[in-house]
Amino acid sequence: MQDSLLQDALEVRKNAELLIPEKEINKAIDRLAASINSSIHGEVPIFICIMKGGLILTSELMKRISKPIELDYIHVDRYRKKTHGSNIHWHKEPDVNLKNRHVYLLDDIFDEGITLQELIAYCQNKGASKVVTVVLLRKLLLQKHTNVVPDFIGIDIEDRYVFGCGMDYKGYWRNLHEVYAVKEK
Repeated sequence: MQDSLLQDALEVRKNAELLIPEKEINKAIDRLAASINSSIHGEVPIFICIMKGGLILTSELMKRISKPIELDYIHVDRYRKKTHGSNIHWHKEPDVNLKNRHVYLLDDIFDEGITLQELIAYCQNKGASKVVTVVLLRKLLLQKHTNVVPDFIGIDIEDRYVFGCGMDYKGYWRNLHEVYAVKEK
């Protein structure tokens, strides 16, 4: 099974279309960081990386945030090495207490909004005084699944299956510096 997934991932990468080059991604992260720096006023927020996809964005933002913050992570997934999402599967909750804190949720992509909606509710239920959402990419979908709109968005993209910069194709290619789209058949 693993060999067939890898072969599929290699074939998809070979035929993929470069959608967003690294230079454009870096400019988007610079803009996000500037906006986030401007939004922090006196409080020490908690940045929560949504694993695994939010790892690259979180790492890049951390280098650009000039104010004191705390860092933690939450690990949930909906895709489980597939190309279609299902119910949220919880792996790990944050260790830090969220009560009366400003929480910034950092993720790779906003598509249907189901994961982010659940994580916002989770933070609110844990007593967060403010929940701010940050995504590298927002997929422009015709059909909306939630009323959630991210607070900070790096780049809007068309509705295609993408990978790179934290996003994976069946568990592979999160490590790419660019964003690629799976070739449409």
